[in-house]
Amino acid sequence: RANTTISMALLAAIFAIYRIDSGRRLRMERELGRAVRNGDIEVHYQPQVRGNGMVSGVEALLRWRHPSGRLLSPEAFIHLAEESTLIREIGLEVLRQACELLQAWSTDPRTRSLRVAVNISPVQLLDDSLVASVAQRIQATGIDPSLLEFELTESALSTEGAAMIARMDALESTGVSWALDDFGTGYSSLATLRTLPVRTLKIDRQFLAEATRQESAQRLLGKIIEISHVMGMDALVEGVETREQRDLLIHLGCDHFQGYLFARPMPRAALHAW
Repeated sequence: RANTTISMALLAAIFAIYRIDSGRRLRMERELGRAVRNGDIEVHYQPQVRGNGMVSGVEALLRWRHPSGRLLSPEAFIHLAEESTLIREIGLEVLRQACELLQAWSTDPRTRSLRVAVNISPVQLLDDSLVASVAQRIQATGIDPSLLEFELTESALSTEGAAMIARMDALESTGVSWALDDFGTGYSSLATLRTLPVRTLKIDRQFLAEATRQESAQRLLGKIIEISHVMGMDALVEGVETREQRDLLIHLGCDHFQGYLFARPMPRAALHAW
């Protein structure tokens, strides 16, 4: 009888926790939906820099101005957005702001060759309307599509890989280019890599962090950079925070960086001043 009572109490507690969690998720989903409609989805930009100090472009990074006043990064809500399909509307809003930035840059000789990288969710990529939406946005703003780069994480190719690659090819036909994000943390083989319409390999920051501590990790990072060159791709390393890391990467043959050493993500107005 005691065991039965304890079991019932545990089930009641689990159910109560489930109800609280479900309530929080529903409330957050409603808030996120309102944010999309009310323009509370912000885009911050982090510069990408060459070894000679010249800026090559920026990565557009999603932020949500929550009703509490906090500025939330994607880790706090991206899974909810993907499960609720709000990611499609959010993705198009990020694309709109990125294209408007490219449009503004096109009128200034100092910025007209800079690129903007935009992250694409697997849910977005498999949306049948995405290619037409991208083409429409490019045409509406009159931007040079070669300056718009889409980033897809390597892990996204672990499921429905063939469909993903087909959609990547379709988007490339609009004139945009592709970068493979977080390279080295997913499951794609070199054979798969050769079939992708990828121009840039973004090497995950953990490789750089380990390379500063271990000689074997340093050799591995050097080989990854070498592979990108053999395949005719540009290697960009994320998470560069110190001059020593930058100098190490230059020594290993990489001269394209992104990280706090150069700048943190910032709103468009701050980016212009920077």
